[in-house]
Amino acid sequence: MIEGAAILLAGMVLGHWLSRRILSLRLRGLGKLPPKPVCSCKHAPSFHDPETGRCHYKWKAAVGYLDVWQTCACRRYDGPTPLPEFYAPELNP
Repeated sequence: MIEGAAILLAGMVLGHWLSRRILSLRLRGLGKLPPKPVCSCKHAPSFHDPETGRCHYKWKAAVGYLDVWQTCACRRYDGPTPLPEFYAPELNP
């Protein structure tokens, strides 16, 4: 009984992994994967302030025996242009 459950679980995990792998290879081969909007500092547009453009990403760096939070030195987002945001009021009052 336990062996059967283990075989079933292994088959489900393997099937899930293979289906995702085949789908990603198929999409990559067709060139249908959308480009990821990433700046040259390797951070997403969500880390950049829309008004000033500065990157607000912080990471912990070890300096000697202390951990210091450092900010990204990127001055503005230079990756692909994200879609514009629009406000659409509701039609039904």
